[in-house]
Order: sequence, then structure tokens, then C-alpha cells
Amino acid sequence: MPQTPPRTPAPALRIPYIKFHEPDKVRTLLYRFFDDEGRLLYVGITNNPQNRWADHAHKARINENVWWHLVRVVHTEWCDTRGEAEAAEITAIRHERPLHNGSHNVRLGAGLRFRSMYLHPMAREIFGDKPFTLHELADRAEIPVGTARLYARRLVAKGAFQKIGSVKAGPRNRPRLRFVALDVPPDVASPVQSPLLDME
Repeated sequence: MPQTPPRTPAPALRIPYIKFHEPDKVRTLLYRFFDDEGRLLYVGITNNPQNRWADHAHKARINENVWWHLVRVVHTEWCDTRGEAEAAEITAIRHERPLHNGSHNVRLGAGLRFRSMYLHPMAREIFGDKPFTLHELADRAEIPVGTARLYARRLVAKGAFQKIGSVKAGPRNRPRLRFVALDVPPDVASPVQSPLLDME
């Protein structure tokens, strides 16, 4: 009876060579993964790079990401605070267009969640120091008005948005509150859990 040759196990998916970074209890690392042609694959932040990158590798093993095996180069930069890192991540995703940050894209596709930390930098980018209504912000940011209203309440409580009166607008010519997005440190306008205020 012929013997079956022993199976050769599939090679383990290894983390691409990445310079080791010690976890940091205060600072947060902003990282960018590139392929061998210099294309930006992914931008992320973490205070424990080895664990985060091992998580990317695990997701590749269970087919939840298809880009990890393409990583050849990583650029890293420590930020002093989590808020600073989040602001830098948003800017990188919006302007550098990584190929695989689908769940963090500011312009979200169906089924993806708009994160609260995006609203203030988007308002600053779209309107600068000019006043806006939440309907205008929602329209320009391509998000639901209810989402803009919820996060704006928190940003007002935090001191990142300021109410400056109202204007009549919309098909029924009803008054709508106007806001300005204040120039504040990233920590102030980062994900906020402040109490909600009555608004519109």
C-alpha cells in the first residue's frame, strides 16, 4: 500500500521587518505602511506598535485584510498626545489617500461609521473661521444631519464649536443655529464624551 507523503505545513504569515518600538504610556505612534513601489497602503495610530502590527498580521491570517503581505516599508512618528496623533491620522487619510483605510475614510461608504474626531478638523478645513449651520456642515461633509448635530453638541460642550446666533434657511425658512469651529488644540476636539446640550 503506497504511503501518503507527509503534508508540508503552509508557511506562517510573518510580520514584515519593522523597526521595534517600545510601548509608550504617554505618547502615541503615527505609522504609515508602504508597498515596494512606494504606494501608501495604510495609516494608523497606536501606543503599542508591536501588538497593533501583530493584530494586522492576525487579521491577514483570517482574511480580514488583503494588504499586509504587501508591506515593505514603514514610516513612524511619535506624537506627544493621543489627540495630536488622531489629528495627524485624519490629515494623512484625507490628503494622502491610503489604499486600505476604508473604515476610517472621512467620506464614508455605506455601512461605515463617521467618527466624532473627524467633525472638528473637517469643519475647520471646509469653513475655516466662517460661520456655518449644521445642515451646511452635514451637506459638505456628506454625513447625516443627525450625526453632525450629535457630535456638534459635544464639541460645543468641549469648547471646540461656538454658537453665534441663527439664520433662516431651508425650504421652510426656519431658523437654524450658526456655529464657528474654533482653533483649539487637537485634544479639545478629539473624541469627546461631554454632556449633551440642547440645540436646534
